[in-house]
Amino acid sequence: MDIPSFLDVGADGLRCLSKIEAELFIRCLVADRQELRPFADAEAEEIGLRGQTLYQKLVWADAEASLPVALFACYMSRGRHENLLMWAYTLTVLNKKLGRVVRTDDLVRFFPKGFPNDKGEKSIWDKQKDGNHNRLDTRQIWQSAMKSED
Repeated sequence: MDIPSFLDVGADGLRCLSKIEAELFIRCLVADRQELRPFADAEAEEIGLRGQTLYQKLVWADAEASLPVALFACYMSRGRHENLLMWAYTLTVLNKKLGRVVRTDDLVRFFPKGFPNDKGEKSIWDKQKDGNHNRLDTRQIWQSAMKSED
């Protein structure tokens, strides 16, 4: 059974960005266009626990995202661990599709109708579960995410 990502959220599970989120997103777009700066361990520590968790999952999957994308994903998780894991998995899926570092421009391309709302986040999180077990808690899932066939 494949694990879904936020790319699999249906139209009823999407929302527009708030004004603050949109301003952050625009700043991330500008930053990515000025300089491609990969998300690294030093930045993860500065962001705090969310940044460290996101970085760990990307390392496990051998996936890469730019620093602005990582910041945006951490912000969009809104302090919810399950959302952060789903953002990390979504970035892993995007990295595999693109074959390169995920940039903010890629989020525009892959989320043209909006970003997950509460309903969409919960739906995708529940679909990744195997009974009471969260499949995204295992390192093997992350390592196999980049190796699996499309």
